[in-house]
Amino acid sequence: MVLSKFFNGFEEKLFDRLFINDCPIKFYHLDLLGIKQSDNLYVKMNARGEQLTSFENFKADLVGYLSKKDDLKDFVALGNKKYILKKWDVDWTDLFWNERGKEDGVDDLFFTFIKRFLLNRYITSDGEKDVMIYKILYDDEQKEYTSFKLYESLINESCINDLIAVLHNLKNLKAILPLLRVKEYNFFPQYDENGNVKSATFQDRVMMYGICLYLQKVGNKGSFNQWLRVLSNLSYYNEIPSFKEYESRLKFINIIVDILDITNLQNVYSKDALNAWVDIADNGETENYTQLKEEIVKVKKINDDEKIEELLKNLESLWILSGRIDCLLDDDLLKVKNLYEIISELIGENSRYLYNSEKLILLFQAILAVTKDDFATSGLKINDEHDNFRKILNGELKEPFQNILKNLNNKFLEDIIGEYKYKDNDWKYALIKDKSLWKYSYGKIGQHWDDTNEYYLYKGTNRNDADIPLIAYSKFIKEQYEKEDVKRFPTKIEYQKENRNWKVYYDDDDKWVEFPSCS
Repeated sequence: MVLSKFFNGFEEKLFDRLFINDCPIKFYHLDLLGIKQSDNLYVKMNARGEQLTSFENFKADLVGYLSKKDDLKDFVALGNKKYILKKWDVDWTDLFWNERGKEDGVDDLFFTFIKRFLLNRYITSDGEKDVMIYKILYDDEQKEYTSFKLYESLINESCINDLIAVLHNLKNLKAILPLLRVKEYNFFPQYDENGNVKSATFQDRVMMYGICLYLQKVGNKGSFNQWLRVLSNLSYYNEIPSFKEYESRLKFINIIVDILDITNLQNVYSKDALNAWVDIADNGETENYTQLKEEIVKVKKINDDEKIEELLKNLESLWILSGRIDCLLDDDLLKVKNLYEIISELIGENSRYLYNSEKLILLFQAILAVTKDDFATSGLKINDEHDNFRKILNGELKEPFQNILKNLNNKFLEDIIGEYKYKDNDWKYALIKDKSLWKYSYGKIGQHWDDTNEYYLYKGTNRNDADIPLIAYSKFIKEQYEKEDVKRFPTKIEYQKENRNWKVYYDDDDKWVEFPSCS
């Protein structure tokens, strides 16, 4: 009653405004028949009153393309068009729903997934490559969709069938994916805190490819967990520094899967599957083949004793190794009680660089303490990212690392370090006794065959005057140690560029001694 009184006579003025040129209410007409689209498009637009997303435009173009393409007419006639539309808007969208952003949208995630799927297929396909396809699928992954033209060369019946197989079988396998112990891996694209789709590492993309291959060939049957463990190790055993190496890793995964028939993929640990992989491993010298050889060894151990699989999974999950555990596959070492717990305690929390971790410094000091007297290096780099940790623990430092682990029931790392005695021309002594060295340097140890036959600890990535001569410095801190009433080693080192020498601190106050340059 009050409202009617308020609007009395005013409604006529409002009605008149609907017919003036600057009417505040506007209607837009879209001729669906003219653009040859169904009522589904109208429903999508009308439901929100918003412009179609890139993914919705892509879907509309894809369905239109499937309907017009001569070699796909039979495929479409079989009901796949209707099936795709229904699944896209319901079941397959649900797969991405848990990853939705602040606006409850998943279209960007879904479209990104398809782009990554298509890119992996394109890289592993035969024939010459079009750089523009790389651009739209990789360089411009998050840009707005504008044209279906370049996608046409990627879409065929095999591609659509494989995509359908992946999405269909994911519905049943999504609950299993979290069992993967690679930290922070997500099979589905993710939004960041700003609502943008996160980029994917090359390793993540390789992982996605291997999972998709399995879903295409085997579906939701067989030994998916077995394949997931092997695949994660082949994907993450080291960093992938370039697009070229990414392509190489994808093709390697493709070779591994191609050699297995469906029966063997359903049982990745079978004798026939192993024999097929042995044939591949024996024909290559790259690190990919080296890692495959390691996986073969692991599977043989699992087949001999299935109880060991859980231990291997735990060891593979260690951040410092990330699946590359050749250094731990010694039969005696695997019998060490609580091996996983011991190593977890030794390495501590994930640390990108050695100088940030007291535990890692202690571990590498102990490892150097048990290296053989004739152990020598011309470029050992310890203070580096985990990729390098993996390499040296499975390479130059493999044997002493194993010895440390086998004897820890009787000794602490501090005891091993404390028992080490100085030797003439000893370049290791300072590294073993002086923690401040590890925090001072870049961590590369280089040997220079000059008149002094000296080893240097690099301050930076390249040789410079701030590098510390290790033989001379070891002798220096040994003599200083023997002079002290209270036995101790340095706590900090500073290079003095103007004097070309070093201040060597021994405690938290200003007490320091000078270590002269040898140059």
